[in-house]
Amino acid sequence: MDKVWKCPNGHILGLARRQKVNGRWVTRLLLYREAVDTAAERPAEVDVVAAIEGTALDVRCSVCGAVRSWSVGQDALERLLASVYRSHDHARALKVQEP
Repeated sequence: MDKVWKCPNGHILGLARRQKVNGRWVTRLLLYREAVDTAAERPAEVDVVAAIEGTALDVRCSVCGAVRSWSVGQDALERLLASVYRSHDHARALKVQEP
């Protein structure tokens, strides 16, 4: 299910979407190139410029200039930490010990 992601003044900056990735649910922000002003007579068509799973600071609204940040979700953070631990364990296993 998609949820609109708006600037503090109500212009639509993108969509927050839950998706299954590698068997796990993650929340991604589908960020629009230009914000959508729903009060306009003919709102612009949307063009997704990025699918953000991590953190994006200072996303600026192209209509009013307001700024909002997208923060990494708990699920993405857990996947990142698991990946780091796997890399660390793999590197330790490959390390050759001196006699």
